[in-house]
Amino acid sequence: MEEDSDFDRFLTFISLEEPDRVPLAELLADLDIMKAMVGKEKLDLEDYIKFYRKAGLDYVRVLADGREAFFGSLISGRIEKTHRYSLYSEEATRTWAPEHEGLIRTSEDLEKIRSFDTSQIHASTAEKLRRILDKKYPKMGLMAGFGDVFTTTWMLRGFTNFCRDLYRNRGLIKSIYEKVSEVALHECKVLIEAGVDAVWPSDDIAHIDGTLVSPRDLREFFFPWLREVGKLAKKHSLPVIYHSDGDLTKVMDDIINAHVDAIQPIEPKAMNIVEIKERWGDKLALIGNIDLEYTLTLGTVEDVVKQVKEKIRQLAPGGGYAVGTSNTVTHYVKLENYKAMIEATKKWGKYPIRIV
Repeated sequence: MEEDSDFDRFLTFISLEEPDRVPLAELLADLDIMKAMVGKEKLDLEDYIKFYRKAGLDYVRVLADGREAFFGSLISGRIEKTHRYSLYSEEATRTWAPEHEGLIRTSEDLEKIRSFDTSQIHASTAEKLRRILDKKYPKMGLMAGFGDVFTTTWMLRGFTNFCRDLYRNRGLIKSIYEKVSEVALHECKVLIEAGVDAVWPSDDIAHIDGTLVSPRDLREFFFPWLREVGKLAKKHSLPVIYHSDGDLTKVMDDIINAHVDAIQPIEPKAMNIVEIKERWGDKLALIGNIDLEYTLTLGTVEDVVKQVKEKIRQLAPGGGYAVGTSNTVTHYVKLENYKAMIEATKKWGKYPIRIV
């Protein structure tokens, strides 16, 4: 029988206090992993909730409906490759953004993007999930997922052109950024209106050696949007969790000033999570850091348990740490290793922490 999910546990962790046990937290899991955990090929909303409960999570993540009308249009500008990438299916398709040229090449292309009507985006699925949770699982939370403002902005030009534009045509970048941020903020608004309990914007702004562009550029073309999200969430007394890969140390204060309460996933190769907790642990809760490059994907169950225990020992006392992967639960994570991470957290994460 699954342990009861309880969003109060998550809220206590976010408040930098000790709940009953260390929470588990993830931005998302690939569909193949969800199917394997639930044991079904096709998942309905009840199955979707069942996955989150089996995964030991205290919430269900939901996206806005109709967002594909804007963000999905970008797929036509991506490179697709089908190959054996998943441990759970014969073939899987991954998409990459083209490096050199994006969808916006002319003023007409820009106008098509700018004329998008945000009223096409709504929150019907969130409303359905809210009703199910309230009726059957009242202790579970509903988590709003949205974002990719910086990522979408550069993708619409291609990264090479985007970098050139930062020097030669910042007005064009500003026009794209303003529309993309408008759409993403609308997603956040409709999800809040549907009754979510927290918001989790995600947007990769860094790699393992630092930010993808200068902090100065991010302060013009990313952080104003994140601050708007933070203000909106705080107006409704909702916590804000932020996801970005890479080394964020040079912009950590910007993240905190955007009313962010927790960051995820804290890549081991990019940042030392113990140092992050020492420097910013009185302002930010920390999620993740269980190694995806080896431990969860190539290691043994024993390797996973050892690392989970070590992270809990180092980071959990006093609160403010949740166990999770160092990115997301990808479909090349071994199922037995993922389950081991969940069970080890439940076993060794009970407060007071007694790992020596």
